[in-house]
Amino acid sequence: METSQTETPAMPVTPVPQTPGILATKIPATTSFVIAIAVFLMPFLDIRCNEMSLKKINGVELATGYQIDSPGKNNSLLGGLENKETGSFSKNEKKESNIYAMAALLIGAAGLVLSLLNAKTAMAAAAATGALAAVALIGLMLDINRQVSTQQAEQSKDVVISVNFTVWFYLSVLAFLAAAYFSYQRMRQSK
Repeated sequence: METSQTETPAMPVTPVPQTPGILATKIPATTSFVIAIAVFLMPFLDIRCNEMSLKKINGVELATGYQIDSPGKNNSLLGGLENKETGSFSKNEKKESNIYAMAALLIGAAGLVLSLLNAKTAMAAAAATGALAAVALIGLMLDINRQVSTQQAEQSKDVVISVNFTVWFYLSVLAFLAAAYFSYQRMRQSK
């Protein structure tokens, strides 16, 4: 006896389209750029004289210029610290904008715009601008440390000026690096 086997035709399997992961969207890169730029409104530097805080300077002030109000005659606690030779605490000092801070802010804004675009070259440029903005902030830190050490060498030994970078500064650097990474991942995963 022969059994009849009927072959059933195989059902064609259609591939399920894969949904892109979160890194393939513009959300992570754009959010990182927004955070990095928004942090520029927070204090980046704490300028201290003999362990007393003179001024906290945010990133926008570093990029556009700022004024240090000297304690001089207005503050009796620091009035005796006035340097007679240089008169450094006898008047208000207007500091010019720092080129590194301005570059970081402008490059970061350009990166934010680029992260909103869908072109592959825009994604690559957004990754590059995120990295460049982080490098500019590192250049800012090196430049300010150099300026402080140069100025400290010229000052009297009784007056110790120090500049401390705040957690907001480091958060901005990390956010720019994260934006660069997310932009790169988005570029790699785009079709």
